[in-house]
Amino acid sequence: DIVDACPFGLPPLKIVLKAISLLSSIIVFVALPAMRVENGSVDSCDPLRTYGEITEASMQTIVDNVGRSAEGAFLDIGSGHGRFVLWACRLGGFGRCIGVEVQKERHDVAETSAGAVGVEITFVHDDIRH
Repeated sequence: DIVDACPFGLPPLKIVLKAISLLSSIIVFVALPAMRVENGSVDSCDPLRTYGEITEASMQTIVDNVGRSAEGAFLDIGSGHGRFVLWACRLGGFGRCIGVEVQKERHDVAETSAGAVGVEITFVHDDIRH
């Protein structure tokens, strides 16, 4: 049996559990980079640098599941280039749309796009954490 196979006797349970924990941590550390999806950002994790656009089908699903009216307002925090904000006012049925973006370059792209829609759209360059 296992007692006969171990020349120094069985290690205490506490040591066995720590060894299992260490082994699990190593496996997760090694496997985790393989599970990360490359999203084009510098570090694939920083929420200020990570940028991804929502698809129009996903936009429609979100808007279909919220109460909306022409008198209602739409707010997108982290609005990026403003595509969701513009879509919400143009096709989503909202009368007023606001986008807040922390990165100046993205905010500028959104501002440039806003003029052609013809409804009330506001893009704010600010950080909501402050």
